[in-house]
Amino acid sequence: MSKLYRSLLWSGIVTFGIAACGDDVTVTQPPPPPTVVPGIRSVTVAPDGVSIQVGATVQMTAAVTTDPGAAAPTIAWSSSDATKATVGATTGLVTGVAVGAVGIRATATSGTSTGSGVATVNVVTSQVTPATVSIASITNTAGVAVPLGNVAGQIQVNVNLERGGERVQRLELLVDGVVRGSQTFASALAEGSAPEAAIEVISLPWNTAAFNASTGVADVLNGSRTVSVRLITQQNQQGTATPSVQITLNNANFVAVTVTITNGSTATDGTGLLWQTGDATATALPVFYSAGTNTINQMVFSAPGVNSKTVNAPGPFTASWAKATTVGNGGSAGIENAAWAVTANSTVNNNPGPTGTSASVRYDNNAPTIPTIVLNPNNRQGGWVNDAVSFTTINSGTNPNGMITAASTDGGVGGITYAAKAALGNSAA
Repeated sequence: MSKLYRSLLWSGIVTFGIAACGDDVTVTQPPPPPTVVPGIRSVTVAPDGVSIQVGATVQMTAAVTTDPGAAAPTIAWSSSDATKATVGATTGLVTGVAVGAVGIRATATSGTSTGSGVATVNVVTSQVTPATVSIASITNTAGVAVPLGNVAGQIQVNVNLERGGERVQRLELLVDGVVRGSQTFASALAEGSAPEAAIEVISLPWNTAAFNASTGVADVLNGSRTVSVRLITQQNQQGTATPSVQITLNNANFVAVTVTITNGSTATDGTGLLWQTGDATATALPVFYSAGTNTINQMVFSAPGVNSKTVNAPGPFTASWAKATTVGNGGSAGIENAAWAVTANSTVNNNPGPTGTSASVRYDNNAPTIPTIVLNPNNRQGGWVNDAVSFTTINSGTNPNGMITAASTDGGVGGITYAAKAALGNSAA
């Protein structure tokens, strides 16, 4: 037994203990492989190497890469030297405290896995002229100043921007503290396309009458509003706002009306204008800028050549007219109108409410009239005609020598094309 054991040791293949003759043999299994838990792979912090002044701020960001299936990471921020720069523990906003370089660390945690990344922030004392912005004027789209106590529709808030030595990133138009418009600058423009002392005039457009196209709810109601502009720079991510300007909005309530033509066709007339034929449907959307409760009782739709239609609450407020519908007042079927539009009149709180009219369309559901043709007016010899004979206006008081009725003229889709053939030779008039 001893000889056998020594032989196996020498060969290096002993993998289990050999008990004495007659004893049990115990086999030791290898340990199972460790369980791999998805976690953090890498953390990258930016911007790296940025310089800020004492008292200025910069927003840091952390890009975290995780294994598939890992839980969403949380980020904790820390500064290597809070005497030089501090950082918000959850925000990543760095504030310069004293001159020097400091490491800003982002530590990401996903389940039991953690990882971190570091970026360097340099705090400097070089004097940089701060950027400033001020509201110069408020005008309409034509550049004419609007009365601040009676503002409506599309306006322009014009500001004077002095970039100083800062890197200007964005201007934000604030109305009662809510961003209603902005302009973001390309890096080249922000860093030095104009001298530091130059004043740049920037116009920020704002449609004071903007509303939700689905619900009709106005973005901003009438009344006194506070307007200001906030300047965002790389050195000041929180921004600096201009002194506010008080305005009074006075947009008129109205009904937004749209018209669609379906189940028909389109055609271009002789002058190149597009006409439509088919079923007409109008939709009315009341828009209120005045505060308070506005209960819509009904909506009355009217348009040239068709019967008016009344739709009672709760809506939806739509009206339709079929192709070649019979017009009101006992008229004939069909419409031919180069500026056909639908008007909607509302009743609100049991009183006459706002109205609105759709954009016009060239609408033609009227077939051309069959003309009356006289081949030989006044029974001319041989049926020949001369320059005294007109091809139109038959039997009119001014020209009794016409050949075809003017009623055949059609301004929309269809119509009559006049053509004539002449023979060469002599003939009696």
